[in-house]
Order: sequence, then C-alpha cells, then structure tokens
Amino acid sequence: MVKLLTAAGCLALLGAVLAPAGAWYVDAKMSRDVILITPAAPEIVELNKALWAKGEPVAPIYGEAVDRPIRVVLPDPRDVIVPEEDPSLLLMNAGGDRRPLQVQTVWVAAKYGAPGSAAAGAALLALAWVARRRRKKSGPLPEEGPAKPA
Repeated sequence: MVKLLTAAGCLALLGAVLAPAGAWYVDAKMSRDVILITPAAPEIVELNKALWAKGEPVAPIYGEAVDRPIRVVLPDPRDVIVPEEDPSLLLMNAGGDRRPLQVQTVWVAAKYGAPGSAAAGAALLALAWVARRRRKKSGPLPEEGPAKPA
C-alpha cells in the first residue's frame, strides 16, 4: 500500500511539473491562429471575390468575421477556409456543429490543474509517509511458518 501511495504521489507531482510544459507544446506546435466567420452563401462569396481589390480585408469576402483572431488546437480541415487572396490567413466556420479546442482553454487547465495535481501528490506522499511510520512503529509483521506439532 505504501509503495502504491508513493508511486501515485510521485506521478501526481510529475504531472504538476509537466502540465505547463505540455500546454506550451500544444500552443507552440499544435495550434493555429484562425478568424471565426459566419460563412456567406457561395453566390455571395463569388460576387465578393469579383468586387474585391488588393489591399482590402480578405475575411469579409467569405463571410462576417465574428470576433478577433483566436488560437485553436488542431483545427478541423473541414471547417477551415484558406483564402486564395491571402493564403497566410485561416478562416473557420463559426456556425458549425463542431467546437474547436482553444489554446486559452489548455492554458487554463494547466494553470489550475498543476497546483491541484501538486496538492494531490503532496497529500498522497504524506499518506505514504504516515503509513510507513505506523508500520515501523507497530513493528514487523509476525512471520507465519509451518505449523508446529503439538
């Protein structure tokens, strides 16, 4: 039991240390900036493309921008529009059924999960320490050998 508590406590402390590193990795390597739009009808998009001039904003061609750009984790290619006018932009359908995981959610989970995991790890290690001290105080368990004839 003591070994199990110690192992679980160490794993919880390791999770507390690795949570911010994991959030950083997700943010840096697995995320993209997108502009959420409510998409326009295909006919409207074609008309907007014909009327668009270089130097004007690109997002209004494809629909109405919902908000400022957000950072999402692994955006679904089915919801992403890469405009030919500016391939560096990513537009994402805001009206779809799927809701992308935002990087700010990952950071909030790391922010609150790391201290929680550290507290759980410390509690488990404290329980292991108490159990180890009780075992030493009560002495070793008596060994049961073969039954002695009477």
